[in-house]
Amino acid sequence: MSDLKQCEDFVSWHELDDFAFELQQLLNDLERGVKDPCTGVDLLAQFFEIDKVIVHRCDDSGGSATDLFLSSATDLFVSFASQCNNKQVIADRVIKLNEDNDYDLRDNLFERAGEYLPEATLRTLIDELWIRASQSDNAYKAGRWLKAIQGLAKQLQDAPLFEKARLEHVRPTDVPWFDIARVYLECGDPQTALIKLQLIPDDTESFRSHERQLLLLAVYRELGDTEAQSKILWQLFNAHHSQSTLTPLLDCIGHDQREVVVNETIKKIVLDPQLSYSDAEFLLEEQRLDELERYLKQRFDKINGESYYWLLPIAEGLEAGGKLLMSSLIYRALTDSILARAKLKYYHHGVSYLKKLDQLAPLVTDWQSWITHDTYRANLQKNHKRKTAFWSKY
Repeated sequence: MSDLKQCEDFVSWHELDDFAFELQQLLNDLERGVKDPCTGVDLLAQFFEIDKVIVHRCDDSGGSATDLFLSSATDLFVSFASQCNNKQVIADRVIKLNEDNDYDLRDNLFERAGEYLPEATLRTLIDELWIRASQSDNAYKAGRWLKAIQGLAKQLQDAPLFEKARLEHVRPTDVPWFDIARVYLECGDPQTALIKLQLIPDDTESFRSHERQLLLLAVYRELGDTEAQSKILWQLFNAHHSQSTLTPLLDCIGHDQREVVVNETIKKIVLDPQLSYSDAEFLLEEQRLDELERYLKQRFDKINGESYYWLLPIAEGLEAGGKLLMSSLIYRALTDSILARAKLKYYHHGVSYLKKLDQLAPLVTDWQSWITHDTYRANLQKNHKRKTAFWSKY
């Protein structure tokens, strides 16, 4: 560790794995060689104190070196500290480490304090953290101590303490009721969690609104309110039709309602003129291939081949179900998109799609209003004849 402090050689990205291995070996040596746990705590604290040196010495964009502080080093600190009897000295050392925690690499020492400090020491530690927060000369430093209190409060299952620390220095417009409600629920108080959630304004941002629904659902489960659960589950299912939202709904209202729910949902899907890939995926999941085929035909002008993440599984599902015309049309859209973008690294995908079209073409008995495969391929060769890199792979 002394050598690490003094060395000024920069570690490049290419040398990082070797450097991280060297750090891990140092920790392994500490684990094997130190017999007195209190000495181990002291040495691990010294290791954490060189985190700034490590950060400044290397290009750790991948996190190989700095992640050791959050994982292996923390594990070893917890192991030694749990065996050391001088708990107050450990608590004081952790506070000292947090004073210079500029890179947040020492956060987990507080997050796991409950594993090596008894409740009485944790309460004393919290009192000291309150003092530090009140005496801090700027909001950032105060926030660091308050964050530590919040972590300890969760470990103590003390939701009111978490709420008090979380509300400190918070503007009235930014009250974090969601975080507070979640902790009350985790601490086994769903009724108070519900009260806190009801304080959130209805115009909350949409992404947070979804989180609120999920948390409300967990609260109502704990309270045994089936009617409220059903209402939220219907909202979640109607917002996104999928097996992941349908199954919890049926668990609540009864799986005997599956056919009714699915049929009514499909009626709504096919009446919506917009194209929804998630709705198309739902039709595929339910193996309603006739409805899926009609759905896609009526909205084919809206299909974008760049949406390969959605389209490829749908094309494969239609092919497996014998809907070869629509499957072929989707493979065409995927091929067209790749050639239009003219990105060499994607050409092998386009070639595989075109070969798939070659295989399916003899099996398509009626191209309806779409051009045949031979005409499509001829047009492709004409319009993209200069893309020799593509055709050389075909």
